[in-house]
Amino acid sequence: MSDESQAIIPTFRRIDALLESYYERNHIKADEYRNKETGNGQFMEYCLAEELIDEEIPPSKELSVEDPESSAYAWMDHSSDIKFPIPDGIKIPDEKRDHFIFYIIQHCFKQNEVPSNKYITQHIVPKIDGATSTIQCDPEISYLPEDTVTSASLCSESAPPAAYSHIADVTPSVIDITECKDCGSDITEETEGIGYNDDTPNNNTHNNHVTKPKQITRISKKEFITTFPARAHLNIFTPKEATPKLRADVEEHFDNDFVLYYYMDMTTALQMNDHQVNIFNINIDDEMEELGIVNYDLHIKSTKKLIYGIFKPNDADKKTDKWKWKLSEFKTDDQIVQEYGIENSELPKSSRKTQKFIQALKSNIVIQESLIDDTKWFEIMQIKSLKRNVKMPKITVELSKDMFIKELKRSFSNVGQPLIPIVVNKNRTHWIEWIKIIYIQSQDIYIGISMKMVNNNALEVTSICLDRGDILNKHRLVGLDKSAYIKQLDGFKTSLTEIKFTDNEQNDLEKKIHTLKGQIKSQQDAIIRHKDVIKTVKRENAAMKTQIAYNNHSQHGYNHGQMYNNNDAQPAQQNGVSTGPEIRYNEQLYDTDSKEAAEEDELAQLIDGVIRDNKFSSNLPYKVNIFRTTPIGAKKNIYIEKQFTRFWKNRIHFPKFSDDANMYYWLDYTAAIQMSQGYSKQYTNIATAPGNFLAVINYEMRDTNNNILYGIILIDEAKAKSDEPKKYPYKLCALMTAKEIQSKYGIYPDDLPKRSRKHPDFLRQLVIARSIMKQDINQINWSNLKLFKSQSTTKNDSLKKSVSITQTVMKEYVKVALERMNTSSKKPIPIMVIDKHNNYYGIEW
Repeated sequence: MSDESQAIIPTFRRIDALLESYYERNHIKADEYRNKETGNGQFMEYCLAEELIDEEIPPSKELSVEDPESSAYAWMDHSSDIKFPIPDGIKIPDEKRDHFIFYIIQHCFKQNEVPSNKYITQHIVPKIDGATSTIQCDPEISYLPEDTVTSASLCSESAPPAAYSHIADVTPSVIDITECKDCGSDITEETEGIGYNDDTPNNNTHNNHVTKPKQITRISKKEFITTFPARAHLNIFTPKEATPKLRADVEEHFDNDFVLYYYMDMTTALQMNDHQVNIFNINIDDEMEELGIVNYDLHIKSTKKLIYGIFKPNDADKKTDKWKWKLSEFKTDDQIVQEYGIENSELPKSSRKTQKFIQALKSNIVIQESLIDDTKWFEIMQIKSLKRNVKMPKITVELSKDMFIKELKRSFSNVGQPLIPIVVNKNRTHWIEWIKIIYIQSQDIYIGISMKMVNNNALEVTSICLDRGDILNKHRLVGLDKSAYIKQLDGFKTSLTEIKFTDNEQNDLEKKIHTLKGQIKSQQDAIIRHKDVIKTVKRENAAMKTQIAYNNHSQHGYNHGQMYNNNDAQPAQQNGVSTGPEIRYNEQLYDTDSKEAAEEDELAQLIDGVIRDNKFSSNLPYKVNIFRTTPIGAKKNIYIEKQFTRFWKNRIHFPKFSDDANMYYWLDYTAAIQMSQGYSKQYTNIATAPGNFLAVINYEMRDTNNNILYGIILIDEAKAKSDEPKKYPYKLCALMTAKEIQSKYGIYPDDLPKRSRKHPDFLRQLVIARSIMKQDINQINWSNLKLFKSQSTTKNDSLKKSVSITQTVMKEYVKVALERMNTSSKKPIPIMVIDKHNNYYGIEW
């Protein structure tokens, strides 16, 4: 450990002592917190084990980051035997424990004291989504600014959809009526409607601060084209404050915030499908504004005026392609004209008032009995109930096809109830479907049968609807307000998970396949367990052999401290090379005797074969080949953006990277060794990959859950079309776990690249067959050796020096260093060298 690292140890011990007090306060005794052998606490043990006591990453740096998950200290719960305690009365979601740990350690470091439960309740809990506290605090004492308290109260509600929580730091700018930007004071909810209605007189003095822009110049207008499927989700981020405020101010009724969010999400999709969403670039008083507008078909309670959603670039999230835009405010047409100079004629038209939409709702639906008889009910998609129906019992219904058809005909004969229109959105288009509510008397349940018009005004069944909430949400998108439709859903008292047809042979086949897969999985697990046992035995044998070799070596005068003079007895020679007992510097490696290594390879192939046989029975759609470039490695072949390494550098649990360049070096040379060993893979016929091509490299990095991360490499289409396609034809697009790769691309884990540093040849090279001796030094021609100069980019010339030295003096220096190494516990340092052009790698010492 360097002197600089030694200097920061007291800071770590100070935090360690404070955390000991925190643990004791929360029912964990001091002797449990501290290691009995070393005396270090859990925090100190973790930092030493993970090599975090480093002057390059001092506590002041690790505890000043904005994202708690990017701090290495927050991960201590993953490697500690004792779970980080949480005070009684405070509940933290499991996925947010790292955030809680970070804030506790941060407080100990900055304030030099253990945070009280009261402080945790008032300051830390509000920062963590989903966290709650039942600890009572004095209401008159508050250390939080008002906007933080407001967000905390919002967070205490039930968890919002994923789109809400994607960005933790959301400015409460939505609706534009909660805060006066000039003075910063809050406007009470008594002034309902302010900000929407310019025509309504208002006594609030804040309006006096509103000034009309001096000059508005339109720069451009273009249609909004999204990267992801046409809808708000993944494209336009919706802050969690937006929906409750909008829901309170609009005339239309929504049962809860989630229902309104779904309506806004899907209405945005309809607007995009109808090409109504445009991006305006406007110069306002010499400042550029970029914005888009969505027509939700919603109206303000007090004025009945139409309200529009305004979205702008999401500056808070530049790390990914997701959520590039953010819902910023809601405004009426008058306000939009005044603030942005966009006339009413340019605003998006209602998707529900298009001629096509209106005509679809006027369709004359006639249902023939043949529709019921001719439909292949076994193949019809079932829209199952979601987990949101927590108050309803969930059941699976089994009945025969004949019984099902009989029940359908009985309900279809009842023409007194109107068909329920719904909107279905898919693949950047939408249409109207019609749902008939069916009462299955034999089971005392209600379901829906969804139908749509196809060619020649014929009807076709599209789905069996088991979820009342799904029907209601899609019906609300139509924009009709008729109780005759909604009342039909009152009979949905049971939440159905599935309808199983007892006479469907496919069900029996699926059961057999499931049983066989279970048996195969059990056999696979047994084989893998046996392999682990064999590896353990081999490891123990290797350690035993190493110890025996070392003991024999010492007894015959070959100990590390003994050097040979000219008159000393020399070890036996083979082909002019001195040999001695085999010395293994890494006793944790497996025994790499060629015969045993071959047996291990054979066993690995057997296991892979068992798994592969099971897999190939399903006729894999993709083909696997070796992925190799010329020269090997990432440089000149695989483009890696700087922001990619910057984003991932602090999210890698192992190994730790000091900077972006250090991580790029790892990615480059790991790719090279993967290619050299033939481990890197390329896959063709991958339907979910651009050009049906995908390459994967095992980078042997691990995430916070200790999962190996693989590099996802795609063809860089921009480079392929350029004038220089041979340079960087590929691009590293993502790092994924094996589970994520299988989910997105359908590639089985055993088809992924293996770890290069576990390759038998690599392990063999990590073993030195004998000790280094003086004779080795005498044979070196020092003038022919390649000189690796400092890679430092410092501009301080005083640090750059040249040294003149003779070969004789250099040889003596090395002999002294060799003698010091052999008389101490120090060992030679293994390094990996790669010849990219000749496809070669090796271990040097």
